[in-house]
Amino acid sequence: MHGTCFPPLPSSSPKPPLTVDGQHGQVAGRSLQALTLSLICVSDCWADRSPLHEAAAQGRLLALKTLIAQGVNVNLVTINRVSSLHEACLGGHVACAKALLENGAHVNGVTVHGATPLFNACCSGSAACVNVLLEFGAKAQFEVHLASPIHEAVKRGHRECMEILLANNVNIDHEVPQLGTPLYVACTYQRVDCVKKLLELGASVDHGQWLDTPLHAAARQSNVEVIHLLTDYGANLKRRNAQGKSALDLAAPKSSVEQALLLREDHLTRTCAAQPATELEFFRSGGAWSLDFAEQLKWSAELARLGESIMDGKQGDMDGSKPAGPRDSPDIRLLSNPLMSDAVSDWSPMHEAAIYGHQLSLRNLISQGWLVNIITADHVSPLHEACLGGHPSCVKILLKHGAQVNGVTTDWHTPLFNACVSGSRDCVNLLLQHGASVQPESDLASPIHEAARRGKSVENFLLKPTPSRDILLLKEGKKRRYILEQ
Repeated sequence: MHGTCFPPLPSSSPKPPLTVDGQHGQVAGRSLQALTLSLICVSDCWADRSPLHEAAAQGRLLALKTLIAQGVNVNLVTINRVSSLHEACLGGHVACAKALLENGAHVNGVTVHGATPLFNACCSGSAACVNVLLEFGAKAQFEVHLASPIHEAVKRGHRECMEILLANNVNIDHEVPQLGTPLYVACTYQRVDCVKKLLELGASVDHGQWLDTPLHAAARQSNVEVIHLLTDYGANLKRRNAQGKSALDLAAPKSSVEQALLLREDHLTRTCAAQPATELEFFRSGGAWSLDFAEQLKWSAELARLGESIMDGKQGDMDGSKPAGPRDSPDIRLLSNPLMSDAVSDWSPMHEAAIYGHQLSLRNLISQGWLVNIITADHVSPLHEACLGGHPSCVKILLKHGAQVNGVTTDWHTPLFNACVSGSRDCVNLLLQHGASVQPESDLASPIHEAARRGKSVENFLLKPTPSRDILLLKEGKKRRYILEQ
């Protein structure tokens, strides 16, 4: 990366000579601030670029190795502290970068502009260079605010580089003062693939640049798909930035972005109107909109307890021993964020992460306060979806955080039933270990019958020793008899 050319110093101030190790001998005793100022004020007009820089920048591996064999210092830098490794990574020349690293090139060298070789690799979009640098100990994230590799990767739409950095423990919500979070940058530059992947991996949907949210950044642009992605993951439509403006206020009049935001707000309004009376009064008073996310979680927890108490009361009044079915319970929306709307009924990011097996995203959502027992209008929980998708890692996470192992949908499906549909032995085993009931609430949704009907080999997990009884299974139109001996 070539530094910006500044006016040269007067002739009375000659350029300090370089020593063998690339340091400026005449500035050794200066403070860091004085050193930085002296470097910035000196022009980089190609005079101090070496043949090694040229070979690295152009990807000429043979010339590079020849120069190294002749004794050229691999850590020789320009006056702007640009090394040959910086040049190789900026050009995406992984073979040259590896040759330099194997011969002792500084993997974390920093230019006067704060750029590291890893930053340059993300700039070029070379995932191979990123991997090689990390293997040689490159720091994926610095404590000080240098040029951020992940922000550069997102800005340029290099999703593969971004994913490699996140896999190496880069903070997904790392906020740089001038840039914001990676999600904010992705929305600013309309990098849809990066926006989608960041949200899937659990990026905070409302964390942007100070009071500006990613939705604010997206509203200033023209990509409706980014708007839909953010709102699908629960972006707060009412949040205001430092100027007191919401995302809708920033959208261009009569644009497709404005129309998308208006439709989402209209959906929220209709959602609020469908709430029970006590909840509706709370929303009309402006209470829900004024709560922060933690208070919204407390409010949703109160709704959940209200629903359970009503259900218990109705069951107590029923005649007979059979408990009331799911359709007898009130339709109470247990959304962990009252400000969240979604195009698919009350489907949540928790359900989305569970059904697709996004383990990291699921962990992040739970850590942000999402309820593991959030349900749709049909009483489908994230545990139901994880079992249906056959994702034991997600099932384990949900159960560990208190997911209801015997939750029943309006179609009488339990998580165990869904696990039998997918044929996942691991899911079935985990559910049974956490107390899942093998006996169905209804004959319409028997786990073992479903496993046999689909030909799934999970029956041995279900056929545990119990008092002697016969279970008739249907498979390919024929009856099979299993006699269970205690």
